[in-house]
Amino acid sequence: MIGRIHLLCMALVLSAGAFARPSIAALVPVRLTQQGRLFQKATSAPATGMLTFTFSVYAAAQGGTALWTETHMVTLEDGYFSVQLGSRSPFAATLWDGSVRFLGMKVGADEEMVPREEVTSIPYALLANDVNGDIHPRSVIVGGKEVIDSTGRWKGDPSGLAGAKGDTGAKGDMGDMGIQGPKGDPGSAGVPCMGCVNTMSIAPAAVTSDKIASVEAQKVTGVVAEALKASQASGALETRLAALEAATRAKSAFQAYAVSDQSVQPMDSNTRIAYDTEAFDPNSEFNPTTGAFVPKTDGIYVAACSVTLTAPIPAGVVSHLIMKVGGPGTFNYVATSRSTAGGDRLQVTTVASLSKDVELSCFLHHEAAAPVMISGYQRTTTFSAARLY
Repeated sequence: MIGRIHLLCMALVLSAGAFARPSIAALVPVRLTQQGRLFQKATSAPATGMLTFTFSVYAAAQGGTALWTETHMVTLEDGYFSVQLGSRSPFAATLWDGSVRFLGMKVGADEEMVPREEVTSIPYALLANDVNGDIHPRSVIVGGKEVIDSTGRWKGDPSGLAGAKGDTGAKGDMGDMGIQGPKGDPGSAGVPCMGCVNTMSIAPAAVTSDKIASVEAQKVTGVVAEALKASQASGALETRLAALEAATRAKSAFQAYAVSDQSVQPMDSNTRIAYDTEAFDPNSEFNPTTGAFVPKTDGIYVAACSVTLTAPIPAGVVSHLIMKVGGPGTFNYVATSRSTAGGDRLQVTTVASLSKDVELSCFLHHEAAAPVMISGYQRTTTFSAARLY
């Protein structure tokens, strides 16, 4: 029969590591050092030789089920022994959670010694119960989810970080008038105005068709000049003014882009791309509901459309970006672009003659068994056109 053990020391090598991230906990040992001296009960002489020690951790001083158990074969020297608890059966991450724990020890076939020993802290370990001073973690994880990354950025739930936007405050008082700035440099000389009259009075016969034609001939060139020359034969001032307005009317232009992802059906169907947001459209010629551009004037246009997929095209699959004229069911292709496996962006640009009130749209033809998704991220899917003349 082995006698009662006399404990010399029990030290916690690292308690905080039990709660650290696995990548960090692996850098330090998570063990308890248990030391003591064992005596024979009958003779009180120090025990010698090799004995089996069984250590267990409990939540109570008496009774209860062991939360952790580990067995060691220990060679005693004059009764002294030292073992590393946790070296054979690693501690669970929840074992040292701050609750009171008791250590039981059993030698050989003997009953477990009583009383169990309460696991206590060494002085500096008491500080680990709170943070005193600066901390230097690699990241912060709560409940298995990262809330602060290694760069210090918040990665957790954003709710609650900022309150609702408050009401607009009252208009503030007008500030004091600033100091007058320095006088600017004189502007360049203006172009002489030929045939101009003041607004005070107009002399009889001061404005005639011949004078207007003379002024127009000196001030315009190109398409406008040709239009004026063609109208002079009629001798009608209204006709020449109408020709001037028609030749100088504003060119149409628009740009639109997608802000939402869009599913594209597989195989032989052509899916019209939804460019649902306008960047600009001064003549109201683009319909964001249908994704179609309907010019209000015949002319030569430059047009471009692009599409970005949310994932690269898989192997063995081909996708086509198609620009065509006419409504649904028509096949008047203006231009196409083709992308194979590994690509995720298609683009087509063309110059074409478009007729008034005829739709121009972009479609995606996807030759795969499963649909793909068009990305609406950061204006990467766009559609634009402008009339050249």
